[in-house]
Amino acid sequence: MSFYSDSNVKTRYFDPSTFVAGARASFELDGNDLAYLPNMRIFNIGMSNTNAGGTATYNRLVGALGVIQNIRLLDGKTELSSLNNAALYRGFLNVNKRNDEVASVNGRLARSQMGYEVSDDGIVVAPAQPTDTIGYITSDENTHNLGYLDLRDVFPMLASVSHLPTAVFKNLRIEITFISDMIGKTLVDPVTSGPAKGSRPVLGVDVLENPVIVNRLNKQLENASWMEIEHDRFRIPATATNGGAADQDVVQNTNVKINGFNNKRIQRLLMVKQLNDPAMWTANNVIDGFGIFGSQNLYKESLQIRVNGRNLFPRQGLVGSNERLASLTDNFGPMLSYPASNEQGVDSTNLVQRNIDYAGQLDYDGVLIGDYINDLQIQIGRTGTQDANVRKPNTAEIQVHCFAEIMKTLRLNKNGTYNISYVQ
Repeated sequence: MSFYSDSNVKTRYFDPSTFVAGARASFELDGNDLAYLPNMRIFNIGMSNTNAGGTATYNRLVGALGVIQNIRLLDGKTELSSLNNAALYRGFLNVNKRNDEVASVNGRLARSQMGYEVSDDGIVVAPAQPTDTIGYITSDENTHNLGYLDLRDVFPMLASVSHLPTAVFKNLRIEITFISDMIGKTLVDPVTSGPAKGSRPVLGVDVLENPVIVNRLNKQLENASWMEIEHDRFRIPATATNGGAADQDVVQNTNVKINGFNNKRIQRLLMVKQLNDPAMWTANNVIDGFGIFGSQNLYKESLQIRVNGRNLFPRQGLVGSNERLASLTDNFGPMLSYPASNEQGVDSTNLVQRNIDYAGQLDYDGVLIGDYINDLQIQIGRTGTQDANVRKPNTAEIQVHCFAEIMKTLRLNKNGTYNISYVQ
């Protein structure tokens, strides 16, 4: 877009029209501007410490962006694009990259502390050590570590259009719902860090001010299509004794029908397996590992998906952690991984720093469906283990969050209205 090199574009910043710390924020764009470019972004996402003597640290996986629960882009009452359970999906995006990009770029923007390197003694360590304050929040506004979010990451619709003319989208609005119990879930040390509160975000947008350029772009804007990220979930119930001796080596198969994607065309499907009780992750007032935002490995997990009555995979389906990891990388691209990141019961003490805290917490399932859904069934199996620990991934209740790419389309009418629909 060559108009960036001249004075046709002006950057504007919006404070929220509504803001309740730790609850919600909304932004209303000015309908008097001619058009907005799609590279919208939000600054200052995260938390600030209200205790001058305290420090706190963001969850290592999601960073400052873990405070967002749901986010929506609207035009009046019409929803253009949205993402539910955004923090869980963001955790995946934060590791769905090469290691160098995770450590050097994404970690700085999201205020996460991911990315790894090998030390002199051959131990895999995280470059963001406690002496690196990238993930700290403080009471000093000049040193707050707040996050940056490119809204095209959560609103795929924005990546499919050249601009948003206000003659068509007259009442653009962004709504954010923040995660409940922000302190207890998104901070590593919620008790010892002292009181904290959600920070006030700022929206940045680029405005096209030249009517000649806007009119030319309007003539080219006829329709657009994109992959909306929609969410559904199901539950793997806890076993009867939940880690008792009777659970040892007992296979538990859960077969569920997912109705949230019926009559829609799915491309890729991502599954995040969540132990969603923060108490399971708390030891000595500190959250272990990635807490509720990781995707938990299940012992001897198997996965089979039935699409419209047929199995997606032959025989038993995907069996074994690395077979499922291969499916994930084949369909979603590079993944940050380290020894035992997707496996439990492996002694990686001499391979990974703090291996016990972070083992088996990046075990995502990702498959390609590429079909119109009339009936979608998921069968997932795990093998129980006798376990006296508070955290029992092989027998406790697991919430499985399904994020599906759903094909949607925008069609502009000659009278200046538009329709958004699912692709059949």
